[in-house]
Amino acid sequence: MTRGPEGTEEGGGALYFGHACVGFDGPLSRTGQVSASRRSIRRGTLHAYRSEMDMVGTNLRAVEIRELVHLLAPAQRAGDRSLVALIEGIVTHHHAHARSELDRLSALAASLHDADCTLAGVTEVVECFATLERELRAHMTKEELVVFPYIAALEGALRFGRSLARSPFSALQQPLGVMLDEQDQARSLLGSMRCMTRDYTLPSSASPALRALYEGLEALEVALEEHGRLETDCLFPHALDLERRVRG
Repeated sequence: MTRGPEGTEEGGGALYFGHACVGFDGPLSRTGQVSASRRSIRRGTLHAYRSEMDMVGTNLRAVEIRELVHLLAPAQRAGDRSLVALIEGIVTHHHAHARSELDRLSALAASLHDADCTLAGVTEVVECFATLERELRAHMTKEELVVFPYIAALEGALRFGRSLARSPFSALQQPLGVMLDEQDQARSLLGSMRCMTRDYTLPSSASPALRALYEGLEALEVALEEHGRLETDCLFPHALDLERRVRG
């Protein structure tokens, strides 16, 4: 069963409701802790690490996340928490939803009438969205090729004694810091578009395509904020704890 970001979702045993991470106890399972966990993850992160991270996806041993979800299902049903199931939910719901919306909004931007582009701020919004789309797609790909497989490998090592491939980074804190920086960049671009459009205010002469684009951008901002909170409040802090337990 899959529902929109505002409702609940059950996929691979992970439950989501609003901004909460159900099934993960402790203070980081709730909102309101973003600043503390973000500061902890960012500590020691180097900006130069970003370009290095772009190259490590093919160097990390592949992990079949769905296989681990299947193996972990009995524990998940018993109430034990699984980061792999949480990852599967993020990929199959949040990432899939974001990619679908980026496709739709890109098509709307390309279909705008010439008259729309003469309206104040529209051309700038389209250019800003193109940057956001490019950066978001790269961000999600890095999570799926580098960060998430490594977290899944950690969980496989802890629960099933699987061998853990040599990490392409000295500590998980490094790529997570990069992910947080990229979340902030996306948030800044969305804020810029909101400012350009005066909170997505449309003149009466706006075409249906422009109206749909602005409405979609506003909804995307809400969905990405929820996605970011799920990772920052829940997945990332618990993954750091998992790494400490596995690597000592």
